[in-house]
Amino acid sequence: MECAAIAGITQNPYAYDPLMYPENNAKRRNTVLWEMMEQGMMTYEEYLDARLESNELKFVGYIVDSDEDDDKGWGWYDDRLFRDVTQSLQKEFHITASEAEDMIYSKGLSIYSAIDTRAQEIAERHIHEWSTPTDPTLQVAYVMMDFDGRIRATVGGRQEHDGKLLWDICSQSALQPGSTIKPLSSYVIALDQKLINYSSLLSDRPDYQWDMVDGYYVSGPSNWYNSYYGDITFSRALNLSTNATAVSVLKEIGLDTSYNFLTQKLHFKHLDPEKDSNNKAGLAIGGFHGGTTIEEMTAGYQIFCNGGYCYEPYTFYYVTDHEGNVILDNRDRGRADHVISTETSTIMNRMLHDVVNSGTEALGFRAAIPGWDIIGKTGTTDFAFDNWFMGASPYTVAGIWTGHDIHSSIAIDEQSKVHILWKDIMQEFLEDKEHKEFELGGEVEKHNFLKSNGLLTSYNAGSPVGVGYYTSDNMPGYSSYNPYYTPSKTTYYNNDDDDDDDDDDDNGDSGSGDDDSGGGGDDDDGGGDEE
Repeated sequence: MECAAIAGITQNPYAYDPLMYPENNAKRRNTVLWEMMEQGMMTYEEYLDARLESNELKFVGYIVDSDEDDDKGWGWYDDRLFRDVTQSLQKEFHITASEAEDMIYSKGLSIYSAIDTRAQEIAERHIHEWSTPTDPTLQVAYVMMDFDGRIRATVGGRQEHDGKLLWDICSQSALQPGSTIKPLSSYVIALDQKLINYSSLLSDRPDYQWDMVDGYYVSGPSNWYNSYYGDITFSRALNLSTNATAVSVLKEIGLDTSYNFLTQKLHFKHLDPEKDSNNKAGLAIGGFHGGTTIEEMTAGYQIFCNGGYCYEPYTFYYVTDHEGNVILDNRDRGRADHVISTETSTIMNRMLHDVVNSGTEALGFRAAIPGWDIIGKTGTTDFAFDNWFMGASPYTVAGIWTGHDIHSSIAIDEQSKVHILWKDIMQEFLEDKEHKEFELGGEVEKHNFLKSNGLLTSYNAGSPVGVGYYTSDNMPGYSSYNPYYTPSKTTYYNNDDDDDDDDDDDNGDSGSGDDDSGGGGDDDDGGGDEE
């Protein structure tokens, strides 16, 4: 029967998923059995026996509640699932939380969970085995999510899960996201509004009205590399996680636009409407009053992987009552809000790919997985209170955070290891997956550009040339400059027959060429902290 079920799924894996649509799968596998009988692979009597067996076929992947109130086998995902179902029952039936819990415990409900048991086991094992010898109290929390909001795995803390309904950092703790907020709160909005493109020059300069101290304006924000580069391309600004450029872009789109995008389009629920709506530091570089959750951030990064749609996270497919009637249903939810264009989603995806794959200017390269297209963004808050990595493979998006239950700095030796932990989990998850690429869409053109000024060039990619992604109505102009041309030194010879070489001016052009050795300063050794 299992073979008939699997064979039937292949025609339409979504519609015939036995967990989401068991009735569809049953009809389909019975069709397969009939065809097997018709083609002489079984007798009519064998077909009838197989039909009876098919009717009794059960699939794992759902939870049937019982009256037993024990903690055996109860884990992080069960906590999140229980809370999710409770809230959905409250909303659907207009009942209290205690009434919803009573329905779960005593009304014979069947809950069809969306858990990926393998992904959950991998995440928990890596987190529990993670070694931080110089900071043993360091906490970790992690969420893995499909591009339609399905939560595959969630780990709400580093400790072994002991009991029920423990505090879940992933969904219950409002945290400071640091630089992981930049793609969501400023850059993607400006790109979608065509105020900037892939290689636009942005201002890496201090804002001289950054903050007010004792009645006087002070400049800022500082960058983690303790300097400013002046004009810098958008792609490099994102790679370096430059604070000043994020502020300059935020000022251009407006604080209200940024706040409304986060709260109304991405459904961030923990921002303070009074303090965060005009909080320049929060909206630009992630220093909020209210904060965000790991789950919210992970859901936000979906939009860079699925063409620009933001789905609400979910932990169950559907719930039935004791008679088998569906009373809650997360299947066929349809398309979510299209919060950015497909083209913007594709361009930001490729920019976040560069963060991981463009070298060692910042720390994103530590999350790279050989042979796989990985995208992502790092984040560290002031005083190294929080370390983040938000990233995705072509299969799933995941967010990870490290910090302490009570705010304190992460030990220096343990900082920046979060990217490696994220990579280890994702790498094992991908081991049994068929290789594929991100499904990028929209009318996007790929062009070479000069890293020095952001203009397009016909020259091939190399050290001075980058590869960018653009829409036809939002591209920079072309440059005629040859980035590979180096003027040769001219030597003038004395026509006299004597041996006087004093007329040869060796001081001429030796220092007058374009010196790319400093050139804007790739001086980061990969060990600094972002802000």
